[in-house]
Amino acid sequence: MTIFFDRLAAIVESSNDAILTETPDGTITSLNPAATRLFGYEAEEAIGRHITMLFPRERLGEEDELLARIKRGDHVEHFETQRVRKDGTRIDVSVTLSPVRDAEGRLVEISKIVRDLTGRRCIEAQVKDAADAIQTMHAFLEAAAEGVIVVNAGGRIVRVNAQTERMFGYTEPELLGRSVDVLVPARFRAAHQGHRANYFAAPRSRPMGPGPDLFGLRKDGSEVPVEISLSAVPTSEGPMAIALITDISERHRLERAARQHEKLAALATLSAGIAHELNNPIGIIATRIELMLEDAKFQPLPGEAVDDLHVLQRNIERVIRIAKGLLSFARQSPDERALIDVNAVIEETLLLVGKQLGKDGVQADVMLDRAIGPVWGNGNELQQVLTNLLLNARDAMPRGGRVEIRTAPEAARDTWVSLTIADTGDGMPPETVEKIWEPFYTTKQSGTGLGLSVSHRIILAHGGTVAVNSSPGQGTMFTILLPIHSTNNGDHCRA
Repeated sequence: MTIFFDRLAAIVESSNDAILTETPDGTITSLNPAATRLFGYEAEEAIGRHITMLFPRERLGEEDELLARIKRGDHVEHFETQRVRKDGTRIDVSVTLSPVRDAEGRLVEISKIVRDLTGRRCIEAQVKDAADAIQTMHAFLEAAAEGVIVVNAGGRIVRVNAQTERMFGYTEPELLGRSVDVLVPARFRAAHQGHRANYFAAPRSRPMGPGPDLFGLRKDGSEVPVEISLSAVPTSEGPMAIALITDISERHRLERAARQHEKLAALATLSAGIAHELNNPIGIIATRIELMLEDAKFQPLPGEAVDDLHVLQRNIERVIRIAKGLLSFARQSPDERALIDVNAVIEETLLLVGKQLGKDGVQADVMLDRAIGPVWGNGNELQQVLTNLLLNARDAMPRGGRVEIRTAPEAARDTWVSLTIADTGDGMPPETVEKIWEPFYTTKQSGTGLGLSVSHRIILAHGGTVAVNSSPGQGTMFTILLPIHSTNNGDHCRA
């Protein structure tokens, strides 16, 4: 938008024809360099004075006549007359007047193009360029990636663009005349009203940048994180604020992913240390229990003592599984990477767990797109992820059901592959979905709570993303997105 205003201003400033603007009562408000050259007045000498300072005495009545014609809606083009320079010399000129009206059609300003007939210059091309610039600017607003909202000092919406309609789900007629608070979540409205009053008390430009988290309220009641830039525009109806609004949902998602990645990396380091320290004592305890049970076969112990040893053995085995999970969670193998056929990994995984799924009444439906490209990664790690998700799907369907495994190009990004695993199980409530990636969180009686955390870490290490969509009674779908290998991807060139 600024580009086109700048272009229009440049056309006016560089025009060889004098261009002036005045209020409906005849007060000069601006003049371009050509006007200062033509009449001999500097801008500061002319602005604020009456336009008749440029009229010969006998032609003072022309101004009232011309203004009356403009107010009646007449057009005044190429009106030939005389004007007076600062040094008193007269010049023959042609004057064209154009009204500038507000949204309600009221006359707020008059633009005058004064052509020196002693050195006639053609301005048609300049006017056309200006008109084209304005027309392109309106088209730019409608196609802009940012939402544009114009608000008056009372907080009422005066104008919105198409992107605002798409962002918030309202049509322009639904918003015009309404308080801008309709787009503000209820918990922020009181503070927003105070900020708006303070802004209009001292209007200024406020660019986008660091600041408090801002959210917009969509028509459907959902919220969208936004960043807002403000500019003040004086009008005959008082100051207006133009807000440029950017949807920063994707930025928030990436920031959350980065924070999660940092937390997991720190936890992985801690987990590796804990697992390392646990391994030796756990091994010693497990071995001694096994020896004691073996000795009990030849040197009978009281029945209760043997039962206690079996309880200890079961629990130490559980501790061993937790320690192995910690090691798996902490393990990083960046050097063990190669080109991976995702479809082949899926097929190999089903060879391992397919019979187990079938035994538990789970039918696996597989739909693989053979045209997808390879990814750069570790096949064993990806197989670990798939095994974990498939067994979780089985556990979510204790009465049997169906799990669908599908690969396809990612619709939004043609250089990514999408892998989905969807089951017809019990599904999960929102509070469970929010916690499933957290280490040690589990809803199973015997689970360690590390499986999904390990899977999440593996997918992040492959440069991918994983998301879950679930609700009670509606099943669960995991969507994994992985970047397709490219020989232009830095270190991947080693392949």
